[in-house]
Amino acid sequence: MPSLRPPLAIAIGLLVVAATLYFTLFTVFQGSPVPAALLATLANIVPLALLGVGARAMIRFVPPRLGLPALLALHAAGALIFALVWFWLLMVALGVLAGDNAVTFSVSPFTGPAAAWQLKQGLAFYAMFAVLAHWEMALQGLPQREDMVEHGEPMRHFVKDGDETVPLDPARVFYFAGAGDHAQMHALGGTRLLRTTLAELEGTLGGRFMRIHRSLLVNLDKIERMEPAGGGRLALHLANGDTVTASRSGSKAIRSRTL
Repeated sequence: MPSLRPPLAIAIGLLVVAATLYFTLFTVFQGSPVPAALLATLANIVPLALLGVGARAMIRFVPPRLGLPALLALHAAGALIFALVWFWLLMVALGVLAGDNAVTFSVSPFTGPAAAWQLKQGLAFYAMFAVLAHWEMALQGLPQREDMVEHGEPMRHFVKDGDETVPLDPARVFYFAGAGDHAQMHALGGTRLLRTTLAELEGTLGGRFMRIHRSLLVNLDKIERMEPAGGGRLALHLANGDTVTASRSGSKAIRSRTL
């Protein structure tokens, strides 16, 4: 069974800790019966968890090239909305619990210091969820587990260079261009003709390398920007200054994976 990424595990742990603290507050410090304390805890935690999922989804849709001022403004607005909506949902939930039923109830919102404290909690929870969401997205840009050995060290790849077999550092490669039974490697330090096929490279490297054309295997981490090239194709501008064009099927595949 695959393990949770650390940010998701921490988010779940955060909710469990918050639930434990709320339950302790209601039972020990306020003297509420266990059933009532449990319901009050759920009234706090369930909306919080739902809003946390919503905040994560919103942050994952933020354009990666959004400037820092715009990003901070977005998070400021998101934090305020998060805190206000959580406060409103909590007040409604507590009103339902105190009412006759889920239809006939009255809402008596917190006021003064209690309201301010609740809103501050909402802002703090949003900040923690936002940090975890950004951490999760950062982890997705790292090499995948299948590209790592058991103890976490990067796997070494070897390719045929003439009569020799030499190590290959995928992080230095921008793309491979097919040349019959050979592949021309475009990497830091220049180009080199390797005695191997694109199919063999694709099967060996995998991960962040994608076959965007029958004669092109591109390192996705080296793409700086993409633009339409007509006919449903994409022109990929790479970090070394080269521009390569994906086929229609390759363009469709790269759109589904990167956008």
